[in-house]
Amino acid sequence: MGLGKTVQALGIADYYRETWPLLIVCPSSMRYPWEEAIHKFLPSVNPFTVVVVTTAHDDYLDAQVVIISYDLLKSCLDEIKRKKFGTAIFVSRLTSTVLARVW
Repeated sequence: MGLGKTVQALGIADYYRETWPLLIVCPSSMRYPWEEAIHKFLPSVNPFTVVVVTTAHDDYLDAQVVIISYDLLKSCLDEIKRKKFGTAIFVSRLTSTVLARVW
């Protein structure tokens, strides 16, 4: 904790911004802290293009950044596949490890 994993992951994602949209998958309790981190560390990202998914019925098709919990990801998997995210960040539930992936 406190080692800058979030900042590093966002830095990598920002470097590959041309591959966006960006998907961030994290525990439910971490969705809003990730949204705050995007606004703080990536101020060039339009806040209206960042969507925190709270229900399976949320609309995020026009979003540049989608933040979703592991539980909701299961419910929305077909829609997520259709969105064709170019970059993803997966936050571990147990160790707070962050993995950034670019396709």
